[in-house]
Amino acid sequence: STSPGTTRSSTSAPSVAAVAQVLAAPLANGRAAVTWQLATLDVSYVVRTHEGSQVVGQQTADGLSTVVSGLVAGHSYSFEVASADGRTTLGVSNTVSALAAVVPGPLTALTATADRSINRATVQWQPPTTGPSPETYDIGVFENGRQVGAFTCDAPCTQRSVDLTPGTTAEFHVDAANLVGRSPVVISNSVTIAKPCPVACLDVDATSPGAQATRRADGFLHAIGSKTDPALVDALHPTRWRVSLAWNQPNEAGYAAAHANELTEILSDDWMLATNTGQGAAIPWSDWSRYSNFITLAVRTIESWGIPIKYWEIQNEPGAPGYYPSGVAPTVDQLLTQFRVAYQAVKAADPRAKVVAPSLIGWGDTPSGGALDMRTFLDFAVANGLRFDALSFHDNSYYRRPDEYAPDWWGMQPDEVGRSVDQLRGLLAERPSLGHPAILVNEYADPYTYALPGWDVGRIGALEAARVDGAQRTCWWAGCVDGYLDGLLTGDGHAQRPNYWVYAFYGSMSGRIAPVTTTYTSVTGFATVDAGSTTRILVGRHEGCAPQLQSSICPNQPSLRPADLAVDVRVAFGGGANVTIASMPAAAGTLVGPASQSSTAVPVVNGRVSVTLPAVNDGDAWEITITSR
Repeated sequence: STSPGTTRSSTSAPSVAAVAQVLAAPLANGRAAVTWQLATLDVSYVVRTHEGSQVVGQQTADGLSTVVSGLVAGHSYSFEVASADGRTTLGVSNTVSALAAVVPGPLTALTATADRSINRATVQWQPPTTGPSPETYDIGVFENGRQVGAFTCDAPCTQRSVDLTPGTTAEFHVDAANLVGRSPVVISNSVTIAKPCPVACLDVDATSPGAQATRRADGFLHAIGSKTDPALVDALHPTRWRVSLAWNQPNEAGYAAAHANELTEILSDDWMLATNTGQGAAIPWSDWSRYSNFITLAVRTIESWGIPIKYWEIQNEPGAPGYYPSGVAPTVDQLLTQFRVAYQAVKAADPRAKVVAPSLIGWGDTPSGGALDMRTFLDFAVANGLRFDALSFHDNSYYRRPDEYAPDWWGMQPDEVGRSVDQLRGLLAERPSLGHPAILVNEYADPYTYALPGWDVGRIGALEAARVDGAQRTCWWAGCVDGYLDGLLTGDGHAQRPNYWVYAFYGSMSGRIAPVTTTYTSVTGFATVDAGSTTRILVGRHEGCAPQLQSSICPNQPSLRPADLAVDVRVAFGGGANVTIASMPAAAGTLVGPASQSSTAVPVVNGRVSVTLPAVNDGDAWEITITSR
């Protein structure tokens, strides 16, 4: 942002040609936050600062908000927003009084409430009634009188729900903050966090009419290597792959194409393979004509082979280090231009081709540290008439973001992906010209838990609950070597790791999705019921990154004891049921099949079948199959 300056004129605010909601809020230290919303976006905007009838400053802005600085404390200002090309004046804001460098006042009406059946509490408050508008809220989380974590919430946030330790007494310490400092801390009332079961109880309703199961999270990054046993891949019944075909045709490409799976072509991998001289990929913005011609040729070449590509992916993890030569860091403007040039090049090759972007390295919806974020990307797409067929981001971070809560020793839980998807849907609702693109999480799993079967179950369940249109598992380090199948197989391509069997069972799940509820958010499940009334259930425990396996990663994580888990299943038949259970223990090196398998006949009591999973460790997964007898 820029200072309003000292130049004054007697020009009155022009008449409004297109009404928009333009709002201003005073910030500390002579600043004001200006926001606007409208149906049709422009590339950029001009924000003019008015003091009375005079224009005292002007600055440009991208997106739908900006901060104006350099205001004089005690003076009153309004702000006019217009398109940068001068075609349209969008509106004039309310009048605000500039504030000196002071912190916000304390927030008010801080209360905490606890859910009765799950380990979740909600903290809510009202903004301060004195001082400047807060820019963030800092929330400290206390259990049994001891602080266990903290997170931030960007204004105008006024409530958040968080998962806490079952059976504890919790309270929240909250202050309002801006760049100057923090308000006095306000302490909430205390609440008792529900603990209806020793660790967790799950309830599955196999009688509820649910959506059709399409296995949204059964995709992979690497299909098959030269060492991989194809029969082991076949057993997973995968439907989605991300591949690179144009200038290097590995076995994975031929395998995926032969199985008529949904293919996403990673054009940035093609560009890297074709232009890398040992230092990294060529820089697209050094020669846009060369880059554009390459993309068009790649699409035409692959289509001429008759390979059915579902999506053309422009750039994997834009701006991430290691792709371009050392020291080259693209700006946001360069990345946005690359998306526009590539989009137009793909459409030039085939107007019907479907394009997916931006494949962010992690979710982000506000500009931060020079990285590309989804909000900026979508605004650019609207302004340039780029209607992408799918939007994508990666969910592969174990460490929590500042705006997400997890205890200090605990990483991100799988269900946080749902909040990211909800935020993306909200951004799309504000930009109707973008239509209804598919939402893809085209890489998921983090480097510290991706080998743990319980976490795979948690991520599958979370992605299914978020109703994403597709998701691909990622790989890390040795897990990407030829033959590993994104970490599910050992390096020789013939031995199955425990979480291989999670995906094998997931691949067999068909029919309707059956709702699963839990009393503890670190033990979750996913269930289906097929046409023959067979119920299949995956259950996973995912509390941390298992220090017994990753002691260097989780040195402060508490030791978590094994415990029995109760699963209660409502079924559509009476009499009796056959129940088969089997485990995928996290501590196992390899497994030729699920372990601890057992089959028993049990009665159906009041329309329910009760199953106990014995001694479940953190990171373990279990499969359950129930049929009528």
